Amino acid sequence: PYFKVIDKDKDMTISPRLYNNNNLFVQTEYRQAFKDSSLITDFSYNKKSGTNLHFFSKLRGDFDDSFYEMKIETVSNKDYLKKYQITSPLIKNNSVLNSSFIIETYNDEYNFSSSIDIIEDLAKSNSDKYEYIFPNYKFSKEIGLKNNFFNSLNFNSSGTYRKFNTNVDEGDLINDIILNSNNQNQFSNFQTDLNFLLKNTNTYGDKSSTYKEDKDSKLFGSVIMNLEYPLIKNNNISKSFLTPMASLRFSPNKGLNLKNENKNILNFQDLFIIDRIGKNTVES
Repeated sequence: PYFKVIDKDKDMTISPRLYNNNNLFVQTEYRQAFKDSSLITDFSYNKKSGTNLHFFSKLRGDFDDSFYEMKIETVSNKDYLKKYQITSPLIKNNSVLNSSFIIETYNDEYNFSSSIDIIEDLAKSNSDKYEYIFPNYKFSKEIGLKNNFFNSLNFNSSGTYRKFNTNVDEGDLINDIILNSNNQNQFSNFQTDLNFLLKNTNTYGDKSSTYKEDKDSKLFGSVIMNLEYPLIKNNNISKSFLTPMASLRFSPNKGLNLKNENKNILNFQDLFIIDRIGKNTVES
């Protein structure tokens, strides 16, 4: 590889390969830093039995309370990356490419993120190799409730629409309302945390194996109460802490069967979260 510093904010690396059959392969990485963003591109050129090339690019930046990222990943031949064993810091593997645009906003009022994805599976046939995900968003907002039984209200909304395998469509829209009441003096030294969850799920399926055909809407409810009794022991040289905890939860709804889905790891803190599954259902 040949490394070249073009200026204080840009550089490039050129990696040529020469073969004894007059086959030339050249891969180039170009990097540039801007005031509030950075750009990395990775592209190659090969002329053997026609013109072959790949082009990867990532632009990342921020403004105000927002972050954005735009990625382009494309290749002229589905076997090109594997044949020449092309590696790049911009892709995770050489079988699936993902071109996307992501924007995220975080502030004291709300959190919002949205993305557009075009996924290309190079191992599939031309008719089924593309998957389109648009729109895909998440929104959350917390509202403080003063002088009420509940301390706060959390509103979460998320939605996704996918088209894959040529003619399979799946869409979901999930809205959650969580009411929280935290009381540290209700039962002597007991600390109580009471949460109510109201979940509205809307799904759409067309030739889908996951969702029902056409539109489907459901409403779920759940409640959880967490109890803590903090204890402390003082002596001359140290302090010891022990906090027994208990959690009681109830839902009148029948949850969905998720045994065939990939499971996320539940850690200790998840035991006391009302929506610990994070799916379009609740625990029965």
